Amino acid sequence: MENMDQHQSPLFRLPRELRDEIYGYYLHEDGGYITSQSAQRIQRLQRQDGRSIELGLSYACKRVATEIEGLALKKNAIRFSVLPAKHESVSRYSTAGLFDYLLERRAGFCRVMLSHAYWLVSPEAMQAVRTRHPGNTAVEKLEKTIIRDGNYYLNQGHLHHFKMLDYVVGDVILHDLIQIIAENTDFELLTSKEYDPDVDVGPLYVDPDANWDWRSEYSDIDDIGSISSDSDDGTTRSAFYSKETRDRVVEWRPAFWCMPQQQDLAEVAKFLPTSLQDLTHDDEGHELRLKQYFSAAAAAIHFLEHLGPKQRMHVRKIVIQEDHTSVGLPQTHARGLIPFCIENPDLRIERRIDIWRTDFIPKSEHFSADIPYIVSDVAKWISEARLLRIMGMPSTSFSLVLHGPTEEASQQLCDAMIKAAIWHEGAQEVARRTGSKWEDYYGIAEDFFDVIKAMVRGDIPARFEADMGEVWDIEEILRDSEGDEPASAREVFALENFEEPVGGWEAARAKYMEQTDWVDLEKSGRGLMEGLMATMNYLDGTDVW
Repeated sequence: MENMDQHQSPLFRLPRELRDEIYGYYLHEDGGYITSQSAQRIQRLQRQDGRSIELGLSYACKRVATEIEGLALKKNAIRFSVLPAKHESVSRYSTAGLFDYLLERRAGFCRVMLSHAYWLVSPEAMQAVRTRHPGNTAVEKLEKTIIRDGNYYLNQGHLHHFKMLDYVVGDVILHDLIQIIAENTDFELLTSKEYDPDVDVGPLYVDPDANWDWRSEYSDIDDIGSISSDSDDGTTRSAFYSKETRDRVVEWRPAFWCMPQQQDLAEVAKFLPTSLQDLTHDDEGHELRLKQYFSAAAAAIHFLEHLGPKQRMHVRKIVIQEDHTSVGLPQTHARGLIPFCIENPDLRIERRIDIWRTDFIPKSEHFSADIPYIVSDVAKWISEARLLRIMGMPSTSFSLVLHGPTEEASQQLCDAMIKAAIWHEGAQEVARRTGSKWEDYYGIAEDFFDVIKAMVRGDIPARFEADMGEVWDIEEILRDSEGDEPASAREVFALENFEEPVGGWEAARAKYMEQTDWVDLEKSGRGLMEGLMATMNYLDGTDVW
């Protein structure tokens, strides 16, 4: 086209609709686009085979470039997977692992604050928490418990635990509560008891029966801090926080799906310092643990955040494949997609969860003992999809697919989860009929069967990649069983009922693990504790506190 006027090209004699068909054929890629597997280069799209996207036609003709603008994003799905968390040489944790560790650390510090300031937890405070968690049944139960029983049981620094699927965000609820009661003028005084044992909290907050030493549950961080706190036995303990660091802990509220840089986390570690006692290794200084990853949903959110608004409007299909355990409550990460789906009504997002890789393989060593918890963990993905619409996700924008490595495995997963739900509902119904006390049976969430039923009915934007059948009638099932019901979930949900990975469960699990040699790391001065403490103490010439 360079030897003739571009507008005289035979291409432009064709109707625009036909030209668009040609452009679409030219731009189409089997399998769509993928992004770079580096967090620093995630904005770069490429073909499935890793080659660059073909854009030669747009370079050859300005008019073509104008006409195909955005068409590549419209014609091709963009696929995301978990981001490999490469371990930096100066750290004992990957960036993803350190982020997860600091989130857990924050929760521990919040429990300490709650143990000092539990008096401030009022029905009004819980109502404020509930506004931050619309539709969350665990928060509603917690609020009712506070109204009924008062706040004294919080003096140990723990919220009442409810076996509800949406209590997966329990640490978020705790931090929200701390942020809310921190607005009370007495919060500073009450929590200052931690770093100033001589502070007088006044007769209103004197509790003569509080003899429990909550610090014993947090002995792993007793070596942190430079300000002492005296305990009842006369020994001196280090404070968990100071006035300055307390406020920063309360304020630190990253999205669980964010992907921070190592240097960002080093700043956070200044007020959430790490402990040498956190090192868990054998006598030879080795530790075997799960590799740490950022979720595929986090990668998709990161990509969309850095894509211009005009370009985002061209995107039509995103496929998110979760194929490994990931950090930061991954079940909740689809929440970060809501603003983009509202912005672009034509965007369709499918989030796929390979349950073998996210749950079964990592937990296969103790599968039998942990079956009730594993059943609930699988259901938490579905429960979170239910909450998305309450939070504003457009009804046609998002879908969740739970699957296995093969079609047969996906059907096995579906059948086992539905059988577990039938058993769960049946056991509760039998208990009701006989007047016996219903037990939670070692961890299965009480709303488990309700959530599975809602999914089968189509009330939740989630499905198993299998034939789910129709919603069951528990009355009919109990009538036909004639008292021959399974005694526990273990009879309907066992590891031997699921397709075994090539090489066996143990071999598959080994691929998910990594060994860290703490002795070599500490000898070479590359331990996270040493690096971060050096950053905290010497980077700006100040002490930790």
